[in-house]
Amino acid sequence: MIVSTSGPRFMSRWPTAYPRHRGCWTVRSRDGRWGSLDPETHEIATGAPENDPELPALRGLLARGELIGYRVGRRAVIRTPETTFLKVVRPKRLAALIRAHEAAAGTPSAMVVPEVLHSDPAGWVELGRVPGRSLHDALRAATPVRGGIDDICAVGRALAEFHQAPPSPTLTHRVLDDQARWIDTVGRIEPLARAELTRVATELPVLTPTGGVAVHGDLHDKNVFVARDGVGLIDLDGLGLGAPEDDVANLAVHLRLRALQAGADALLGEQRADCLYAAYSSVRPLDPVRVDAVERHTWFRLACLYRFRDGSRHLTPELLRRARG
Repeated sequence: MIVSTSGPRFMSRWPTAYPRHRGCWTVRSRDGRWGSLDPETHEIATGAPENDPELPALRGLLARGELIGYRVGRRAVIRTPETTFLKVVRPKRLAALIRAHEAAAGTPSAMVVPEVLHSDPAGWVELGRVPGRSLHDALRAATPVRGGIDDICAVGRALAEFHQAPPSPTLTHRVLDDQARWIDTVGRIEPLARAELTRVATELPVLTPTGGVAVHGDLHDKNVFVARDGVGLIDLDGLGLGAPEDDVANLAVHLRLRALQAGADALLGEQRADCLYAAYSSVRPLDPVRVDAVERHTWFRLACLYRFRDGSRHLTPELLRRARG
């Protein structure tokens, strides 16, 4: 696939976009302003997050800290000076958010998860801090000799123990990604990409819902925290029942992706992914067929997602090549 390096016209002013299948996309400018992109008209409305009608609690909370994450009409995260985090969602999503955190906290493992310190019916929770730093930051600071291997091994073993623990009875089975939805999402902005994405999607192995362990659902290196005395998880909105390979393979693909984004030797990403799998498998087995299938589906999803990130758009052909297997 030949991908224009300039991207859609809006990316010259809004180089970061967060695609979604329904509703407006969130976009961000180089100077940190937020906007809302209508994928049907391609028009962008610059708006202040505090005026988001779907997140009524956000206006009153912004004075308490720094807005570090935002998705139009869906959620926002504020970091407070006390190092707690305020997560704002649509009011009707609040109960599910609390249940996910309670289910993770109730899973008998050494994995640390944020404690719910306070919740408000207006649509927000205050979450405690998870010790340490993200695996993403740890790997960026890693020395060339070890390459963050010790942290990756610790994550692999802790994740296996988390999956091995009896899941909370409140969890339900997760819904897997739908390639047709991603093709339609991308195609609304870049219609010429539909044919190539459809060809790649038809080559992907069948991936069906299976398994009954507690899985994070969006496990990547920014959602895993490492500290001297343990490993933690954040962003638990997607917690549900599934196959353990869904978590491990998703994280392994992200370890490879970060090497590509940094312009590092591809071998570094492979070494890190191999260490993750080896550490995990020292505690509990993995199904290699499921691992391969999840990896390829993850590469496909990331190829769709990162084509709307100015700094990684050029990687799209390589991500799709890996999706083909």
